[in-house]
Amino acid sequence: MSNPTSSEEQNRLPKDGIVVQTMLQEMGITNYEPKLIPMVLDFMHQYTTDVLEEAKLFSIHAGRKQVELEDIKLACQNWAEGHSTMPSKDTLTELAKGKNRTPLPTIRNFSGPRLPADRFCLLAPNYKLKDTSNEHSGNQSNQQYTTSNAPTSTRFITDHFNPLTGTITTTTASGSFASNDLFSSSNSTNKRKMTDSDDEDDNYDT
Repeated sequence: MSNPTSSEEQNRLPKDGIVVQTMLQEMGITNYEPKLIPMVLDFMHQYTTDVLEEAKLFSIHAGRKQVELEDIKLACQNWAEGHSTMPSKDTLTELAKGKNRTPLPTIRNFSGPRLPADRFCLLAPNYKLKDTSNEHSGNQSNQQYTTSNAPTSTRFITDHFNPLTGTITTTTASGSFASNDLFSSSNSTNKRKMTDSDDEDDNYDT
């Protein structure tokens, strides 16, 4: 912190800077950074430029060639509405008193850190696990159904020995069926067809 009150520093300041320094002294502010005055000057220059440019637009919109006092007042009011203003100290004090009148929630009695209720803490998980048990069982049933109904191509080879002629006859058959067809009720009613070779086997056995 510094107190730029020497004559040399005042000579380096512009006229507007001396005005700002005088305002700070009247407000009782004596210790401040040297760069505070240039920052205040930049703000004053920017604020004045914005207000005058907006007042000029208002005068043009009203059909006047020169900027009047009413245009400047309207520009200042518009600038104040477009920028947030800090509430006064008295207003903040009243708000703090009203907030402090509300009692805090009771603390549970248990060993360990005395924390407030769970809804006032950040310790609870903020996510929820998704239950995928139903989806998993549904996928398994669909997979089993698809597998059971899938057609299967099978080839059968049978060797039949004829004891009368002493020859071996090889029979080959192929077909496509589903696994559910093996357990269907229609298969239980099918009868085996007898061939001439079967008759010969029966006659030979007798």
